[in-house]
Amino acid sequence: MRRSVYEAWKNKLLPEKDGYREVLSWDPFRDWEINRMPESRSDSYLIFAHECSYASLEQPADEFLRQALTICGRIEEENKLATPRFENRYPFNKGVLLRAKAYCSGILPAACEIVKELLEASSCFETWCVEVLKGLWDDQVQSYYLGAVRMALIAGDVKRAQELLKKKKRFSGHSEQHHLLQELAERDQSFKEDKVLFEEFESFFDTVRDPHYKPQVFSETAILRLEIGLLWDKYVTSDDGQIDWRRAIRTIAS
Repeated sequence: MRRSVYEAWKNKLLPEKDGYREVLSWDPFRDWEINRMPESRSDSYLIFAHECSYASLEQPADEFLRQALTICGRIEEENKLATPRFENRYPFNKGVLLRAKAYCSGILPAACEIVKELLEASSCFETWCVEVLKGLWDDQVQSYYLGAVRMALIAGDVKRAQELLKKKKRFSGHSEQHHLLQELAERDQSFKEDKVLFEEFESFFDTVRDPHYKPQVFSETAILRLEIGLLWDKYVTSDDGQIDWRRAIRTIAS
């Protein structure tokens, strides 16, 4: 990579290490009966885990992942998201849940079938954007839709990514990312052989992995950073297209 962001991550996160450990001491099911977005807590714990990893705080990172999976497991055991109380966010909330499970499982193996969960999550995001939010196409919906594309590519389903990208819509708020995902989907493993595209992808990756990155449009920034890192590992670093999850995390913060 052209520049290191590791010191920036350490400077940002090390002063907060006691705060992370305090969060880990809390009951992950606090306010469970009144929480209208329980899947968002598993998402938050996933993000905390990776932030800790960027600053080499491995012990709290893995504990956050385990707690995120515990939350996911209870949501599924109670079939919580299928009840009328949560239907106004369905199936987006299910997609967030499945995505969290998949991304925790990359580091903590055997927790779930990653590809299966990611493709179902991708489908949930697509349905939310196309069928539930009919006619709405602002930067937030565009961001979620491109999230469906990214998950398909991470899962290795290039054909699904291509189908999603056939949508005749403008991605005015996320044009650079849209362009790069199109190229990844079309070129697959030959992507890195194109010097211009490689440099464009590297520049975008450098931008989003900076801890001080603040986009001007809606973005699930922490998830975007992780997913672009996973795509970098799969399509650039890896020799066989298999993701090394811990290597991907190290590269994001290198």
